[in-house]
Amino acid sequence: MEIDGMLEIFKRSEEIHNAKYGFYIGDGDTKTFKMLLEAKPYGDELTIKKKECVLHVKKRVYKRGNEARKRLVQLKKAKKQIADKQVETEPKRKRARSSIAKGGKNAIQKPAAEPKKVQLTLKLLTTLSEYYGLAVRRNSDSVENMRNAIWATFYHKSSTDENPQHQYCPSGGDSWCEWRKAEANGFQETYSHPPALDDDVQEVLKPIYEDLTTDDLLERCTGANTQNNNESFNHCVWQLAPKHIFCGKQTVEIATYCAACTFNEGFDPLLKIMETMGCTIGPIAADFAAKYKAERIKTADRRSSLDSKEARTARRNEISAENEQFEEAEGILYGPGIAD
Repeated sequence: MEIDGMLEIFKRSEEIHNAKYGFYIGDGDTKTFKMLLEAKPYGDELTIKKKECVLHVKKRVYKRGNEARKRLVQLKKAKKQIADKQVETEPKRKRARSSIAKGGKNAIQKPAAEPKKVQLTLKLLTTLSEYYGLAVRRNSDSVENMRNAIWATFYHKSSTDENPQHQYCPSGGDSWCEWRKAEANGFQETYSHPPALDDDVQEVLKPIYEDLTTDDLLERCTGANTQNNNESFNHCVWQLAPKHIFCGKQTVEIATYCAACTFNEGFDPLLKIMETMGCTIGPIAADFAAKYKAERIKTADRRSSLDSKEARTARRNEISAENEQFEEAEGILYGPGIAD
């Protein structure tokens, strides 16, 4: 149904709007773009190009990273089992002399503890996914700047005091990179790095970053396009004509017109429609429309606050964890990038 609808939109664009659509903003989850290329709605005169929804592209970091995390867990378990078997098969060594056991002259020194490393967790993947999205949106006019900003997050997380890798991080005292800030203020020698990514984690993440920084993909991300407005508008339509209930063409059209009115201007246009139909609009209805508009503005302001954003992020993380369990049980039918 989605494919047929999109084809119809492209085919009638010249007749209705006297225009041709040169770009299609997709999320990589469906076969729609492939069918558009095959259908050639404008013949050979214009080849439609695909633009990626950057919010869906950043999900690929999380999705592929989570798959790598599961493989890494299995690999570490296998390594541990092999190591345990080797310990069991080794002959028992004789006890050390009492002087050595008590810490005498020839006592064996304990090896120094290795520095703590960051493991591949769902929280880390969420952070890296957000960083990827920010890098794309903040550098949407340049593929090269976009790529450098994405790699900056990877190497920044991999840096240690012995091996700082901040070549892609922005320089200056106002940089988000603390090492670069210290460098600008002359405190570079005394700066201490937080724990870096574990070597195994770097090894599994680097190929993912290489795949997600190709010229072809980043070129489709230029402009920082998203489907948010469409998704939000669609939600307004489905509230009036639910997808799970069959509706005729006229019902869907009326729902779409009403959704467009409320989406843009609240309930005021609906009152105008009712007035045109001969309904008398009283002060109570007008007050209700005004209160609804004020509440929408208040809700938008609240959702833009930092606390609200953090709460929504926490809820999304909970939903993601729950969806992972469903995917393991049922298999993936819909996901970022599966149509590529």
